[in-house]
Amino acid sequence: MSGPQDADEMMDPHAGMPMGGIQFDDEDEIEYPDLDVDEEADVSTAKDGGVTKKVLAKGFGDERPEKGDEVVVHYTGTLLDGTKFDSSVDRGDPFKFRLGLGQVIKGWDQGVASMKKGEKAILTCKPDYAYGARGSPPTIPADSTLKFEVELFSWKGDKDQYGDGGCIRAKTLKKSGAFGFPMDKHEVTVKYAVAAPDEDVAGAGDEIVPATEVVFAIGADAAPFKVSLFSYSYGQLQC
Repeated sequence: MSGPQDADEMMDPHAGMPMGGIQFDDEDEIEYPDLDVDEEADVSTAKDGGVTKKVLAKGFGDERPEKGDEVVVHYTGTLLDGTKFDSSVDRGDPFKFRLGLGQVIKGWDQGVASMKKGEKAILTCKPDYAYGARGSPPTIPADSTLKFEVELFSWKGDKDQYGDGGCIRAKTLKKSGAFGFPMDKHEVTVKYAVAAPDEDVAGAGDEIVPATEVVFAIGADAAPFKVSLFSYSYGQLQC
């Protein structure tokens, strides 16, 4: 069965099948268990057993992909009887999609969000987290529980302001309710403070520049530091 090349031309991980997904609440802080190899846990946000994860190979680091990140995975999907219905591994072509935006089935949006870079796991998705009563004929019968062996290679998000690692949006502390963001030549007023990052052993947390308010025009090279300004109103940047 031929699968899509990337998320732009697909509805879910399997070509021609119905879309399913979940919209995560941006305010939710979801904590996932740190599982060892062969351990299994419910990783559904509702904790209703809709999607469970069994770790085959542990990932590394502490980070997990977030909503909107473009993730890159390999997967093989099977029915409970072991019948394989799709595999990016067989095609030799890793699969990309944006997490948490409903581009893939609900079980994937929630299950992949629980994974770390380099992790390989089996995601078991109940029918309501897969293709439900419709199934996806002829390969997936109605009301099927599905198993996916998924390996998470990497992800790319919007926190890296310039794509070079030089300025990272570390955390949004307060979100703006306004629509849009400043454009070129717009005059903006910004209040900022500069401190050493917590992991900086020499001077961790030390204030370098106290809270300061500045006014400048976007794109006029007058900003005190290089940064993209989005619609959030209060956040932390690591530059």
